[in-house]
Amino acid sequence: MKVIWKMTLSPTQKLVLLALADYGSSIYPSIPTICEKTSLGRTAVVRALGVLKSEGLLARTHRGKRQSNLYQIDVDQCGRRTGTGNEPVREATCTSPRDGLP
Repeated sequence: MKVIWKMTLSPTQKLVLLALADYGSSIYPSIPTICEKTSLGRTAVVRALGVLKSEGLLARTHRGKRQSNLYQIDVDQCGRRTGTGNEPVREATCTSPRDGLP
């Protein structure tokens, strides 16, 4: 799981990948379970899973009707996607009451 923290992903993608990694090797949570674990909405989770799959970081196996999918994280691919950990995915804009806001 340490390698995921160093990856250059969007915050949503990173959170979903961390949530999946938290399950260990047998990863088969439902979309609602991932939503509950990450506090993200269904659309955000589905989009993040799609991007992670298309970028080769995650493999998804359909297990049949009325069963959740099986997910496998490609640890080698994740290791190749790590940055130094210092570059932001996007510029953060932080404001506080000290910045003149009410």
